Amino acid sequence: MIMAEQIQAHMKTKNLLSEFQSGFRSEHSCSSAVMKIVDDIRECFDDSLITLLCLLDFSKAIDRVVYCLLIRKLGQNFGFNSFALKLIASYLCGRAQRVKVNGIFSSYRHLKCGVPQGSVLGPILFTMFINDIFEVVENCSIHAYADDVQLYISRRVGLVEDLVVRLNEDLNRIHEWAKLNHLSLNPVKSCVLPIAKERVDTSTFPSISIGGSDLQIVFKAVNLGFTIISSLSCADHINMVIQKIYFTLRNLRRSAESTPIETKIHMVKQLIMPIISYAETVYSCLDSASLHKLQVAFNFATRYVFNIRKFDHVSEWRRKILGCTIESFLCIRNCIFLHKLIHTQTPRYLFDKMQFSRSERSTNLILPKFKYSCSE
Repeated sequence: MIMAEQIQAHMKTKNLLSEFQSGFRSEHSCSSAVMKIVDDIRECFDDSLITLLCLLDFSKAIDRVVYCLLIRKLGQNFGFNSFALKLIASYLCGRAQRVKVNGIFSSYRHLKCGVPQGSVLGPILFTMFINDIFEVVENCSIHAYADDVQLYISRRVGLVEDLVVRLNEDLNRIHEWAKLNHLSLNPVKSCVLPIAKERVDTSTFPSISIGGSDLQIVFKAVNLGFTIISSLSCADHINMVIQKIYFTLRNLRRSAESTPIETKIHMVKQLIMPIISYAETVYSCLDSASLHKLQVAFNFATRYVFNIRKFDHVSEWRRKILGCTIESFLCIRNCIFLHKLIHTQTPRYLFDKMQFSRSERSTNLILPKFKYSCSE
């Protein structure tokens, strides 16, 4: 009897972990990029430095990849042999498309650029195409995820003019690189976010421009789905998460009466939990107010699943969805992420930030100490 209970408990834990791990796909690659950028900026934030974060937007970048230029880069930069290059060329070239309007088709037009979207190979080829952008940047730190490019540079508050000069130099280099690669930067959607402990007077800033167009200076921006503000607080991102949860629940409630409970539990796990778990490695150490907001939002999801009235208690029902509280859920997700990072050592830019104790008795991590928490 005891053995049976132990096996049952083990299987329940295994199933719970497998459900948590099922969400660790592309969204964690994206949130890892956010984590790297926020962590770098927070180190400078602790040293009372000002950071200029420049978010660049390329217009239809994936559709502008020139085939002949891509093939040349694969051979020169990545060592593809002639057979591999012919294989890639046969995959890309010879494509045609046409348009249907009011039931009438246009003639076919052959494509000379643009990697196929919705494929596995397309994003990989695009990433390899823009990989040499890192070589042209000299002054700033640069991070790229697909066609989203982030530049950031930090200095003492009194050296803002020097900061802008260095940033403009790198922006000019990127502009020239973009022209050589037949890509177009969109200055309207690109912006610069100053980040510092005290609010920065941007009226005294020299102009920050790319290709002759001035970039807008903002105090809040969404980078890879994560809201960053000048004070580096996560409060605005949590508010955005809460809004998405309530919006999704409003749509789900339209068919709540005719939906079985098992289906509703599945809907919450597939539609609500990804909203909460995105970039949780960045904001998981929350202040009590933000954590309370998440708990209240999850309470609404619980009421939707089990048809609980507004003022009835939901404590005993919440665990039937996740098997734990929201706080424990975030903790488990972080532990899984940390375990994966240590054993796979990917992404490398995050693993290189980890420090291990040199004690022969243990291999514990040395936790970094920040004066400022982004949850504040």
